[in-house]
Amino acid sequence: MKRSSPQAGFTLIEVIVSLIVAAILGTLLVTMMSAIFMKSGRQLAAVGEIHQLTQAMDNLTAAYNSRIHLAASNQGGEDALDYISALVDGNTFSQFDVTKLWYSGPPFDGPGSSQRGSGDNFLKITIASQAGGTSLTSIFWSGTQS
Repeated sequence: MKRSSPQAGFTLIEVIVSLIVAAILGTLLVTMMSAIFMKSGRQLAAVGEIHQLTQAMDNLTAAYNSRIHLAASNQGGEDALDYISALVDGNTFSQFDVTKLWYSGPPFDGPGSSQRGSGDNFLKITIASQAGGTSLTSIFWSGTQS
């Protein structure tokens, strides 16, 4: 009688069970990774939004500084705050929600005025994303005291 030797390898059931386990683990991995990728995309969008807001506020500050230096050197030109106010009212910042409030002095957390009064030497500008959330605020001073 011939004895048959045991064959090396996997049975069909072992292969099928291994494939099912691998499919379940792969599904879990894809689900977890997609949630992580979605969160990182939102964070990247928030960083881009902050960058745009910062650039807009830097442009306003640079325009203000140039007008203050012109006034300090007696070269004339319109008031720095009126110039900044006109910039904000124009189309330059149309992609943002801009709030402009005039104050005669601190504190700057009150209601303020939307139009410049005779003693208003401070301009508080808040630039916010139209999507909401992030905003930047700067306070500009006319350089004179009333």
